[in-house]
Amino acid sequence: MNRFLLLLIIVAGNLTLYAQNTTTKGVVSDAGGEPLMGVSVSIKGIGKGRSTGVDGSYTISTSNPDAILVFSYIGYKTTEEPVNGRTTINVKLATDTKTMNEVVVIGYGTVKRKELTGAISSVKGEELSKVPVQNVASALAGRIAGVQVTAADGTPGSNPSITIRGGGSITQSNEPLYVIDGIPQTNGLGFLDPMDVESMDVLKDASATAIYGARGANGVILVTTKQPKAGKLALSYDMYFGAKDITKTLPVLNPYQYTLLQYEKSLGNATEEAKFLSNYGAFADLQSLYGDKSGVNWQNELFGGTSNSQYHKFGVGGGSKETRFNFFYSHNNDEGIMLNSGSKKNVAKLNVTHNAGKKLRVTGIVNYSDQNTFGVGTRKGNTRFNQLQNVFQFRPTFGLKGTDADLIGMEEDPYLQDDSGNTLQNPIINALSQQRSSANKILNLNAAVDYELFKNITYRGLVGLRTSGTKTKIFNDSRSVNAKRSGGPNGSIAQSDRNDWNYSNTLTYSNVFNQVHKLDVLVGQEQLYSKSENFSASSNRFPDQSLGLDDLSQGVLPGIPTSFSEDEKMFSLFSRANYTYKGRYIFSASLRADGSSKFGSDNKYGYFPSGAFAWRVIEEDFMKKIPVISDLKLRLSVGVAGNNRIPNYLSQALFQSGYYPLNNENVISVGSRTLPNPDLKWEKTRTQNLGLDIGFFNQRIQLTVDAYDNRTTDLLLNADVPNLSGYSTMLINVGATSNRGIEFTLNTVNLKDAGGFSWNTTFNMGFNYNKVISLTSGNQFMYGAASWGGLQEKDYIIRVGGAVGKMFGYKSNGLYQVNEFDYNPTTKVYTLKAGIPFDANNVPKPGFLKLVDQTGDGKINSDDRVVIGNANPNFIGGMNNTFSYKGIDLSVFLNWSYGNDVYNANKLNMSQTNLDYKNAFAYVANRWMSIDAAGQRVTDPVALAALNEGKTIPLYNGAGTGLRLYDQMIEDGSFLRISNVSLGYTLPKAWLSKVKVSGARIYVTGYNLHTFTKYSGYDPEVSTANSTGLTPGVDFGAYPRTRSFVAGVNVSF
Repeated sequence: MNRFLLLLIIVAGNLTLYAQNTTTKGVVSDAGGEPLMGVSVSIKGIGKGRSTGVDGSYTISTSNPDAILVFSYIGYKTTEEPVNGRTTINVKLATDTKTMNEVVVIGYGTVKRKELTGAISSVKGEELSKVPVQNVASALAGRIAGVQVTAADGTPGSNPSITIRGGGSITQSNEPLYVIDGIPQTNGLGFLDPMDVESMDVLKDASATAIYGARGANGVILVTTKQPKAGKLALSYDMYFGAKDITKTLPVLNPYQYTLLQYEKSLGNATEEAKFLSNYGAFADLQSLYGDKSGVNWQNELFGGTSNSQYHKFGVGGGSKETRFNFFYSHNNDEGIMLNSGSKKNVAKLNVTHNAGKKLRVTGIVNYSDQNTFGVGTRKGNTRFNQLQNVFQFRPTFGLKGTDADLIGMEEDPYLQDDSGNTLQNPIINALSQQRSSANKILNLNAAVDYELFKNITYRGLVGLRTSGTKTKIFNDSRSVNAKRSGGPNGSIAQSDRNDWNYSNTLTYSNVFNQVHKLDVLVGQEQLYSKSENFSASSNRFPDQSLGLDDLSQGVLPGIPTSFSEDEKMFSLFSRANYTYKGRYIFSASLRADGSSKFGSDNKYGYFPSGAFAWRVIEEDFMKKIPVISDLKLRLSVGVAGNNRIPNYLSQALFQSGYYPLNNENVISVGSRTLPNPDLKWEKTRTQNLGLDIGFFNQRIQLTVDAYDNRTTDLLLNADVPNLSGYSTMLINVGATSNRGIEFTLNTVNLKDAGGFSWNTTFNMGFNYNKVISLTSGNQFMYGAASWGGLQEKDYIIRVGGAVGKMFGYKSNGLYQVNEFDYNPTTKVYTLKAGIPFDANNVPKPGFLKLVDQTGDGKINSDDRVVIGNANPNFIGGMNNTFSYKGIDLSVFLNWSYGNDVYNANKLNMSQTNLDYKNAFAYVANRWMSIDAAGQRVTDPVALAALNEGKTIPLYNGAGTGLRLYDQMIEDGSFLRISNVSLGYTLPKAWLSKVKVSGARIYVTGYNLHTFTKYSGYDPEVSTANSTGLTPGVDFGAYPRTRSFVAGVNVSF
């Protein structure tokens, strides 16, 4: 063995000599001379590398005496050293303070990350731009701890809902305030181009949000768009082209199972039996007629094709240090997977910055967005007219009187023409015959002036004007079921216009005294004015539909036009002071006073203070003895912010117009609809936050932990008032909620320049626990209704001590079994045995759904409802891994939610299988059966029990005549999603220089690739009935999400 090792050494030595290698050794240390372990030492241009040992030493060989060694280490500046034949090269690395000194945007200013006292999380635009979506808010999902992004469904062009740390309001909006380039607004991020975002900073605690006063309680999202850069005129072109398809379809009954269900329902009714025989044939022939038929899968017909998306962006920018600009135009065309649906979006933006000397800077931004969303969608209508229910329920086979191909092209189903209560229609005709479009145009004009008045004192003036208009068009042509049941073609046009004006002035004082005292003081004023106008008109029974909505006057029966306007005003004064002592102890305090027109005359003004303290422990002398820790900071903050996201005029007496018949005419009337409350004021949220920022191994590992306690008081709730007042309720400030939780964010540099390979990981997770502390006086609970249609009772409950979002319904206990009945062989009637609870309005039979008698009174009624689900997750999170090797980059992003329930209203509505001609979900095939293999009704108890042994799905009419929510319709909504995978290659500049291209990257991206979940619906990330915040997690008529693949290129000239 020793001889073998000796031989290897000799051979290696000879090879080394043959190659004339130069071996270089040395020690890498920091500026203070301390050795650095794990420093990457590589040969430039080759990638061959080594890492330093515990004592900072390294050894590396190169055959090129002119080679350059590259020393890189997280937290330090990369250093290059030419070998020049040297055998010993010792290197001292300088600290790279970029991470610590990274500038973070805060309210009305910026601050270095190391000086933060509040809970602020950031995400770079380059990560968001990898997600091929029209709305950049969708790309935020899972990327920041404590931020929950929920899209109602997959409708093209839809705006997702964002909630930060749970949201404290019960009846009002929990959406955050958005501040784009310094201009606050509340209308989401849909008008932005996702590739124009430089960064997003999310303010989560009151020490950060209180500076926004009455608008900060729900958190603040600060968006900074890309700014002009000085330099030669540069052109850029970004594009991608993609294809997408539905992630899955929901199984429904096939033709044989469907006809078997229809046969079972018809048995015993001579008229229905004759219809069935004529339409579908004899029972004995069903297997041969339909057993091998695939039938029409209406989901495939409507959603089954591949749709395309494309994005193009043309940009130009450059200029001198004094005057620079950038301009771009982008077009995004996103075809929907549903027939005749999609969204087109155009954005144009000009940004100009001019420095007039050393003291004055002027910036102007013009941003125009034009988005048109079209298609009938899937969520409109209740249980009878909902488009998605129509897709699920329309029959899968024609039967004996035609082919299935005939059924696909048929405008009206002849089997349904004699059923006046049936609203089903060929889903293809349904989608084509109902035109829906929404055109949204937004113009933003921003101008800012920064002027250094005196040394250390800077003035900033910012003015923003936003004008927006939305036109919504609806037209139902003669083919639509709506027109057939309302006397003819009909349509409507609605126009909504809004103008927002915002003006702010700030003075900032910054100075350092004796090199140990750093003071920053901000004082400011802000004014807001908004006005909106709305108008709508409609007409019915068009004699000629060729003009559509181009001439509403042709309608024989015009609708009553409606219009209204409203305005809002706010005036604010605010201030903030930050003090730092020796870079170790940081104090921050802010105060804002807001005066708002939204609230009562007795509460026009509100005051919102905050205070925070941070201790940079890493700056203490004793920390030098712990070199493994490279950063350590403790943060503590407390503050109050308000929520004014409520409708205007709620504190005043509102009147509404109406009509009543008199002498065969409609007479206009006006009456009061609300009881005024001059004491009305904003909801307030008090936030307490304790945070820890710690870094290890020169920031190779960075961990941020925040624990918070948010308490929202003065909730806006309707309280009961004496009937003699003429009203039943009055809106008052009462009640409280709390949100407590903990958040983790972990950033790691797993590998850096190891042979040219790098690997970084970002991980975040947030836990939030919501609780209702109090409601209106004397009330321990209140109900909420999802209002998706058909339910007999309200289906949500808000109870003191519980969370908002609790689903309220019945517990099931299987099915009523044969042995629970007395059977009369003469009459063949089953009678439930005494002592077994049942619903008197729905007398059970064997195979009927059995509900739990919670009260023990022997009856099943609304008093037996309990909490059966919770829409709130136990935790949410995301993880992003980025890999790079030379010019190749790969990113893999996952996000998840655990512990939340989904209210499957689609499944509940489809559980009513007793309705004629309607299909059902495939699980119904395993239902309790009342017929045997010969198609005969089974009444004998022994035979019936044997036929249905182990069955858990009710008899075709066993779910009851009316819809009631029960636990089988609540499903686990936990999921793990492979959200985004992007692979790119940046072409070498040596190649590009030959064609005068300064940079080029090609890439492919997969979005929403796979979701691991137990949920049986399309997607567990859904909430289609949460307009008030009381009823999250409902899945009814949700537009299916898609899986997409895109290929793109980024080129600059």
